[in-house]
Amino acid sequence: METLSEMQNDCKTIRKLEEKIGKEKYIVMNYNTD
Repeated sequence: METLSEMQNDCKTIRKLEEKIGKEKYIVMNYNTD
């Protein structure tokens, strides 16, 4: 069982990854519509 702080760190890491992926998708979509 993970400690609460480890779980919170995982959530932060996942959120950062989602933001990064979201930005990349947005850039790719804009690039493709050009």
